Amino acid sequence: MTEIEARVADLIKFSSIQKPIDFEDAFKAILQDKVTSAIEGKKQQMAMNMFVNPSDDYETEEEIETDEVEDQEYGEDA
Repeated sequence: MTEIEARVADLIKFSSIQKPIDFEDAFKAILQDKVTSAIEGKKQQMAMNMFVNPSDDYETEEEIETDEVEDQEYGEDA
């Protein structure tokens, strides 16, 4: 049983024995873990994309315009 499954089992147990404070604490812990995990994932994704050089992945506007002019000079349609 994973940690999340154990916490969900605790939620069920606390609700069935009518322990609202314990239920609330277990629920908050589950949400906190999920939010923290999501934030860490986003941080890693942003860090990987932050320093990518856009010229490596895409043609710049200048390169595209130069290609179009060369095509027109040689009689090719753009």
